Amino acid sequence: MKIDMHFHSKLSDWRKTSAEIIKIAKDKNMDFIACTDHDIINSDFPALAEKEWIRSCEAVEISWFDSRYNQHLHLTCYSRHFSRWAKGIIEGDGNNIYQKLDSSREWRQQKARKQIQLLKSNWFDINEDEFFAFFKKRWINHENVNSSHISNYIFAIPWNISHIKKLTWEDMDRVKFLQECLKDEWRFHQIGAITVPEYEPTLEICWNLAKDNDAILSLAHPNFKITMDTFKQRIWYYLNCWINAVEINAKATKEWVNLILEYQKEYKYLITFWSDSHFRKNDDKEHWEFGIMNPYMDESALDLHIYYVQKKLWLINPISIPKSFWMDLWDDILEYSRMRQDQNDVLQLAWMNNFQQ
Repeated sequence: MKIDMHFHSKLSDWRKTSAEIIKIAKDKNMDFIACTDHDIINSDFPALAEKEWIRSCEAVEISWFDSRYNQHLHLTCYSRHFSRWAKGIIEGDGNNIYQKLDSSREWRQQKARKQIQLLKSNWFDINEDEFFAFFKKRWINHENVNSSHISNYIFAIPWNISHIKKLTWEDMDRVKFLQECLKDEWRFHQIGAITVPEYEPTLEICWNLAKDNDAILSLAHPNFKITMDTFKQRIWYYLNCWINAVEINAKATKEWVNLILEYQKEYKYLITFWSDSHFRKNDDKEHWEFGIMNPYMDESALDLHIYYVQKKLWLINPISIPKSFWMDLWDDILEYSRMRQDQNDVLQLAWMNNFQQ
């Protein structure tokens, strides 16, 4: 199957609209795609994709705070349909997934505004109104701005680049400035880093939101966020806190792919996939082209894992499964059909019966 379950539209932080992305997917003959914008649900995307006969679901990339290990990480979350009302919780108290994500984005904007004020006090050429207008003009949702956007803006003005050299006595590119000057744990944090109360949801909150929506909650691009040794040490903790999937990133090394697949056999988590594409020039180590398959992932194994993802999300349809998997999947097909007697299931049973005969 040709799939991508991790990419971003202009709704969060890049320039492609949903319709433009779906056209690219159609041109690539893709089978299953899910748009994971940052802390905002692109709720129109699945219906647009399905009009072009591409399977999809609602999805989001959630920024969360691991309070046990004092680390900021990302989760991709997938549901057939996210509810605007949390189960068993009174209306309007802020505990459904839309309200939690809204709160995260509001805090992020407040942090960005304070960082801009600090940079301005350090004589950088930056203006709050002009900053937000800069990204709005480029079709980027200003609700999702972060320190990376601030770094991009700073380096769009030549005077700021020379000013950095005067302040630090170092030649910095955009990425180094972000790391050294806009994060509070690095050497030049006094230039543009601020500390705010933790506003990203904890893992426990994320799980409750996922549970209320019968969702897949996947550890996003672990190959860029933690080490392999850390993954081995923490995977049981993550699973015990109800993360139920792990992502294989398009740029994951062979060692990372093998590690995730090896631990999947033991712990039986789901696997999600791919690019983290922002539809821009792939000039960094962490993002890749939309729909590009990891070279170390076997295509038949990919088909099997995507089958289980679709089964969890109630999206299952007759799909291309390698012949060697037909008998393994038969019991699952029967179980699914007993639970959901609709036209697709009838077609599915006929499809599998033909192969068995």
